[in-house]
Amino acid sequence: LTLSFGVFHCRHPAPPLDTHVRRRARACAGASQPRAMAGRGSLGGEAPRIGHYAKQRDAQRRAYAFTLEKGQRILRREQDEPKTMRCQRCLKVGHWTYECKSERAAYKARPSRTQQLRNPRLRPALADDVPPPATAAELAAAAAAAKAAAKAEKAARKAAAKAEKAKRKERLARKRKRAKAKKAARRAKRRKRRNSSSSSSSSSSSSSS
Repeated sequence: LTLSFGVFHCRHPAPPLDTHVRRRARACAGASQPRAMAGRGSLGGEAPRIGHYAKQRDAQRRAYAFTLEKGQRILRREQDEPKTMRCQRCLKVGHWTYECKSERAAYKARPSRTQQLRNPRLRPALADDVPPPATAAELAAAAAAAKAAAKAEKAARKAAAKAEKAKRKERLARKRKRAKAKKAARRAKRRKRRNSSSSSSSSSSSSSS
């Protein structure tokens, strides 16, 4: 049996007659699902081989399931987070503008540009607005505060260095004291050993005489 699809030619061996008979008998008996047929050259008891396209479909299915689960996790996290966004249509907090379900947009009267130029107090407070220039008294006070802070920091550094120097000197004194005590102990041992050797030599000389 030869099947031609354009320039592709697929050649499959025709199934034996008894296969057709068994398949028709199962269909007449009302079998819900026909038994899986083994691949070419395989034994009857083996499982059917999984093709390349079946593996691709399985991988796509797994990727879709993973993407769906990730989207659900993101949605749950967004639902758990506090909603602080403000809608620019109804001016309410809790949803974005594209999620707004109100029929009419809320109107809020705002001062015109001319009114803002005439009265600067009507200007909205923006984050990138430049603060007004400081007066001479404020600049002098800020300079004095910075000078006092620098002086206090310098005094703190000096006090910390002095305390560290005192600790170092104390450690050095303890170390010298321990070394002196060890030296005195070694001298005492040496003197005792010398005395004991001299007494033994004098006793031996007296016994020989």
